Amino acid sequence: MTRLQIMLLVSHEHVPIPGHWAIFVAPEVTKEGTLFYTVGDHARGFTVDVKKNVCPTPQERVTAINLGFVDESKLGRMEEIANSTPKPVSSCQIWAQWFAQKLVEEGILQHSAMAKFRTAPRT
Repeated sequence: MTRLQIMLLVSHEHVPIPGHWAIFVAPEVTKEGTLFYTVGDHARGFTVDVKKNVCPTPQERVTAINLGFVDESKLGRMEEIANSTPKPVSSCQIWAQWFAQKLVEEGILQHSAMAKFRTAPRT
């Protein structure tokens, strides 16, 4: 089985304020992978979406923060966890941390990954 990176992607589309957070799982940030993220806005709330076979382009301004590694066989379980998100989701940043904490509880991520959220760029 293939070993994949679990990364926190932070969008810098609206510089200088960092924006959207998402979790990306791929061999590396420039390779095709699975994107776990939220869509919506603060007024109406956010919903979870999972996109497969996604590859960030060089034109996209993102920071990738490595959270850990996972065996490819765990992607299905990660999708189940993402889709079990309690409603409503108040922000992409809160959701990304919730998702990562659930991955820690499942033994997919190490607890030390949670510290990386404290230093990640925020809105």
